[in-house]
Amino acid sequence: MVLYPPTTEKVEREAKSYVATDKALAQVMDFYAEAYNLQRKVAAESSDMAEFSTIAHTEVEKPFLAGKAVPIDSSTLGELLQKMVEIIESYFPGEHKGVLSQLGAQLSAEDVSEFFGQAEKMSSVEIAKFLDDKGIDAEEKEVLDKAVLAIRMSVAPFYAKIAQAAEEKDWFKLWDKGSCPVCGERPSMAVLRDEDGARLLSCGLCHASWEFSRSICPSCLNDNQEQLKFFFLPQQEARRVYVCDKCKYYTKTTVLKELGKDVVPELENVSTYYLDILAEEEGYGFFEMGKHVC
Repeated sequence: MVLYPPTTEKVEREAKSYVATDKALAQVMDFYAEAYNLQRKVAAESSDMAEFSTIAHTEVEKPFLAGKAVPIDSSTLGELLQKMVEIIESYFPGEHKGVLSQLGAQLSAEDVSEFFGQAEKMSSVEIAKFLDDKGIDAEEKEVLDKAVLAIRMSVAPFYAKIAQAAEEKDWFKLWDKGSCPVCGERPSMAVLRDEDGARLLSCGLCHASWEFSRSICPSCLNDNQEQLKFFFLPQQEARRVYVCDKCKYYTKTTVLKELGKDVVPELENVSTYYLDILAEEEGYGFFEMGKHVC
């Protein structure tokens, strides 16, 4: 079930748990708490997208949003984006502070329909192109990383509402691909469900979760069990890295039964950054929107 943005109580509880084991995460958790507050306000004031989600989805082999623009009010998004940039700059100041100050200013309806409302444009590569078109210098990694974070967190409440309405549809329940049934993105991470151990892949854009076989690679659909494996750090068996030796893709996966609680996938993903480092050191990479970004 799509529960995004997460509740204040859930965020506070999870943040406390993460910081207790890694104090370096305190600033990151504070940022997400403030960002979620912004998202919740916008989500409460915005359309539930139910009508949009009733559009016939006849090409069931493609994600629902393929060829569709998410209907987002440009002024609402512009205001949210500007505030999101301000929050990011306040928590993560750097040498290039201020470069993104105009990112959300005077967004046009065309900007929304042709870019922000297009799921396939929400990758770092496409965001870099958009910034270049707008005359925003994002050649420095710091600037691009902040822009990607600001844009994706600003559109997330709108995409999540579509995912919430879509998850009861038959085509959603029958989806058998490793990419998101709603927006088409590759999963940001996965969990193994507490009650039955089923793998649920989690989307980092619309925050949909969908069931996918544990014996198949989500990236290349390889089912050769000799090429599929997982590893974890000592005394941290609940948090694993599932890898494919064919395509070198990896998926961070949290075993909820062993962890003893549910998680907020976005916070879990950020807090297990050390597993990303470990996976890359072992020669595996993470893919976003079909492109290698490690």
